[in-house]
Amino acid sequence: MMLSDSDKKYKFSIIIPAFNVGQYIQTSIASVCLSEISAEIIVVNDGSTDNTLEVIESCANEFDNIVIVNKENAGLSAARNSGVEKASGDYLIFLDGDDWLDKQSLLSLNYYLTDHADDIVILDFVKYWREGETLQVSDSLEKNKILTGINVFKYYLEGNVTIAATNKVFRRDLFVRSGFQFPEAKLYEDVPLGVLFYDAERVVYLNYPFYFYRQRVGSITKTFNPRVYEKHDVVLMVRKFLDAREAYHKFENEFHAFYVKVCLIQMSIFVLKSNLSLKEKKVYIHTFFRFEEAKEALKNIFKNPFVSKKELVFLFIARDATYIANRLINFKNDSL
Repeated sequence: MMLSDSDKKYKFSIIIPAFNVGQYIQTSIASVCLSEISAEIIVVNDGSTDNTLEVIESCANEFDNIVIVNKENAGLSAARNSGVEKASGDYLIFLDGDDWLDKQSLLSLNYYLTDHADDIVILDFVKYWREGETLQVSDSLEKNKILTGINVFKYYLEGNVTIAATNKVFRRDLFVRSGFQFPEAKLYEDVPLGVLFYDAERVVYLNYPFYFYRQRVGSITKTFNPRVYEKHDVVLMVRKFLDAREAYHKFENEFHAFYVKVCLIQMSIFVLKSNLSLKEKKVYIHTFFRFEEAKEALKNIFKNPFVSKKELVFLFIARDATYIANRLINFKNDSL
């Protein structure tokens, strides 16, 4: 008896949010469809106004493992959450609609996970520029070694694990048991995803070029947005998670380091690299430092073993000498 699409059992569910990526979405879908391993492909059309839906439907007519979810535009998080709800595979992979997977990725993962019962697999991603230039980005974890989720959660807070959903493979049951959802109507939706490490029993890092990340000017992560303060909100989701587990005291130094690196340092660099005026940059940066959580993190910053001297120096230059920090960050672009 032939199985219907709804009865098929897939090892992988690939969730592809798509908003106005008609130029790229076929490449994204093809990178999965042309694999030797059949996966459930859930493409969430997030209210696109270009030809994205037309391209998706054309692909679905050719491949019977594509599921299309049409919804009003609500952002990346809502699209991913819709995909997770629809997914039936053992493992979840998140693929943005303008990126693609290495053609051997699913086959290699299938071989590996047939013999290993890992909850999360961390892989490398490759930055790709239009000119053909590439850069493989690796994590700081020991490769091919099974780690406990608690230890990887600690490394994540310390800044040793890439904050991204797309270079990881998650056992779907982690989402089911935890009820985790990407924060909707917020930017920086990947930041709280690290809490899934806490409940994982087995995590492994494989030094494999899995995910190709297209570098383009108009993407969400490349454009300055005045909603930068939302990174503060999503970082606090991690704090609330620790409070709910009565575990904050165990990770207090690590969380403070996480706040300093992700909110204060990363956001200061993001603002300094923008085309805002120096006065505007000062306003944004000083606002970050005025949050109560920032004051708490800085209270014993010199005793925090997870914040480097280099980070400390930049931190206080950004806050107290924004002009100098601005010159340092943009030195290569300044005319002599």
